[in-house]
This record gives sequence, structure tokens and C-alpha cells, in this order.
Amino acid sequence: MAVVLYGESTAAALSLGPYLSDAYAEAENFCCLLAKRVQSAGFFKTLLLRRLGSSIEAGKGTISRLLARAKITDADDTEDDEELFDAEAQVTSFEDFTGEEVESLHRCLALLESSGEEDPKLAEVYRYLFEGSGEHQGATGPWLDRGCILFSQYYDTAFWIGQKLAAHPLAASQTIGLYAGAGRSLIWENGRARRADRDEIKAMVAQGRIKILLGTDAASEGLNLQRLGSLVHIELPWNPTRLEQRKGRIQRIDRATALKSNPFDAKYSIVVDEDWDSNPRVIDPIETAELLKRGWYSN
Repeated sequence: MAVVLYGESTAAALSLGPYLSDAYAEAENFCCLLAKRVQSAGFFKTLLLRRLGSSIEAGKGTISRLLARAKITDADDTEDDEELFDAEAQVTSFEDFTGEEVESLHRCLALLESSGEEDPKLAEVYRYLFEGSGEHQGATGPWLDRGCILFSQYYDTAFWIGQKLAAHPLAASQTIGLYAGAGRSLIWENGRARRADRDEIKAMVAQGRIKILLGTDAASEGLNLQRLGSLVHIELPWNPTRLEQRKGRIQRIDRATALKSNPFDAKYSIVVDEDWDSNPRVIDPIETAELLKRGWYSN
């Protein structure tokens, strides 16, 4: 099965509007202020900027909870984020923000709320689902026709995109699922959300009744979603194992739709069968040494 990568070219890069760029810069400024008095603020900076990079909605929710001095993790955040909060630099230990830090958070939130801009990631989701892509040899057609799972590390982002899709006229007739942890899975029908059991969502996907599925990383392991023929990463996980787990949800030998190419957002453009035990480039020590000298990403 060939695996085709979409969205990696320079032309396909998403650009941030001025308000979003300024909000991100203000978040970095807040982290610099925090680092002046908190030794391990670097961990927190990683977490905060990853959330802002996920979506405008996740950024607004995170900043709002910080201003309310609320813990900002949830059961659907990645293990990496849970480790950050388990570490010495837990947000609960940052209870006494200075006046300067609070002002910085308010500026960041104001920029996010007053931008008036559509999140560029959401616009790209619409394009892939309802129009498709022509990046490679030919147009793919709408990915909705293939069925699509959209992954996000953050429940805030997954829920927000589900709400937006449920209200979109081109998805009005679709049943949309959100597969998440901690009893927060949902199904949108006729634009309205209801709580749903994860087994119900799995059954509806298998029956072809759900063709748009949002998933946190609770959906990245152990699920067979072969009825869905495309995959979108709202943001890429930093853990390559989790990336492979996501891709494995629909990259199945017995998949229901036989596609020559699938829009997996992976770090290789083509996967071909190879006899590694007899491949001379693998067993030749001189060739191997040359490849290692040039580095993993050399052509």
C-alpha cells in the first residue's frame, strides 16, 4: 500500500495572521517572565505553546483557566503533558502570578479573542473534507467521501472542530463522532451533540454510519477504523510511536476501501515491501557507514 503525505510542502504551509502571531509572541513573553522566578518554567512553556499551536480555541481555554488559577490538564491530554504537570513545575504551584505576568496573560487572551480571524487549521480541515487535495499527481476528491478521522492531542480542540463541522452546511446531514476518554465521547446528529458510549461510536463507524470522527489520543490505540480512508493530524504528536499508533487505526490489510494512496500525515511518502534480510544496502557495512555519516535525512 502506498502512503502519500499531504500538507508538507512549502506551498501548503499555513500562515498565521498578525493577531495570532502576536498572541503566540505574548505567550512566549509570559513564559520569559515566569522563568525569572520559577526555575523549571521551561516545562510549562512547552505545554502552553503546544496548546496555543493546537488551535485558537485551545489557546483561549488555556489562558482563561490560567487566569482563573485552574489546573489546565484534562484526561485527554497526552502522557507528555501529564508528566509536565507531575513534575516539579506544576501549574498549581504557580498560584501567585505577579502583576506583570497577569497583564501578559490578559494581553494574550485579548489578542486571541479579538482577532476576528478564522483559525487557519479549521479552514484547511474544511478544504480537505469538502474539496480534497490536488498536491500530488491528481485530485483526491473530498476526503469526506472516503471517511476521515481527525486527531488532536487536546479535547478542547477536538470538541471545537466537532462543533464547527456539525454547524457546517456541507456536513449538516452527517453524523459526527468524538471518541475521547473520561466519559466525554459525543455524537452530533442534526447539529446537536449528545453523550455517547465509545462502543456505540465504534459500531457506527464499522457500519459506515459515521464518516467524520474526531479523536483524542484515546482513539490512537486498539481501534480498528478501517472504514475510514483518510486521516488528519490537527497537530503532530512529538512522540513518533503515537504517530504510528494513529496511522495504524486505518492502515489495515483488510481495510474496507482499497485505495492506491491514503492521505496519512506520516514522515515517509512511499512504503514498499522490501526483503531486508537480503538487501545489499542493509547488510553492506561500508554502505551502512556512509549512510550514517550523511545522516538520517540525507537524500
